[in-house]
Amino acid sequence: MIVTDFLIAAFAAAQAAGHIFPDWAACEAAHASKFGTIEAAVKGNNLFDLRVPAKRGPGTLTIPIEHASKLVMRLRFASWQDCFAHRAAWMQNVTMFYLVRRAKTGDEYIREMNKLASRPDVYEAEVRAIYEANKAVFA
Repeated sequence: MIVTDFLIAAFAAAQAAGHIFPDWAACEAAHASKFGTIEAAVKGNNLFDLRVPAKRGPGTLTIPIEHASKLVMRLRFASWQDCFAHRAAWMQNVTMFYLVRRAKTGDEYIREMNKLASRPDVYEAEVRAIYEANKAVFA
């Protein structure tokens, strides 16, 4: 899939799911899924490589993925829109995303998300680079 096509589809899915700052969320998905090429995205529409929670409800769809010589479980979604909706609901209900939810601009949003990233030294810069190189897609 071409980068532009990925971002257009991800943006539309994020918008349809009601995700805050869907343009930035699409860029985050591009970053996390390497533009939809990671196994979780290909096999399970999981654009954020979301793990299966320890306490999962019945009917939770999963996909096994080999990682570092062991099997790990990732959430599986019926569509990209379902993936964005799950992430949006999770962000709405988890306390650590309080400042993210209060963001007034995409710039504030990505700065707050960066504070929660596992690699804050590179996360914001890499997502910003995707956004800046492709912002015409979101116009």
